[in-house]
Amino acid sequence: MGRSAFELAKRFNQVVGIDFSHGFIDACNNLKTYGKLPFTIQTEGSLVSEHIAEVDPDIVSTFFVWLLMLMCNMFHFYNKQKRL
Repeated sequence: MGRSAFELAKRFNQVVGIDFSHGFIDACNNLKTYGKLPFTIQTEGSLVSEHIAEVDPDIVSTFFVWLLMLMCNMFHFYNKQKRL
């Protein structure tokens, strides 16, 4: 999810992203809402570098659906999609 969903949004009007992490879904929702997401990377020891992830404003308007998948539900979801 995340980067790949935003890349797909360049070509499609609707994107469904699936992830296991509330944190990743929250980050994607922030990117969708604000177009930017500040983050830090630990470079060495206590040293960090500040960065900003940005999304192309043209794709922020794409309709996104983020789904949180729990491991126990993934098998059921996958089999249901195969039958469609």
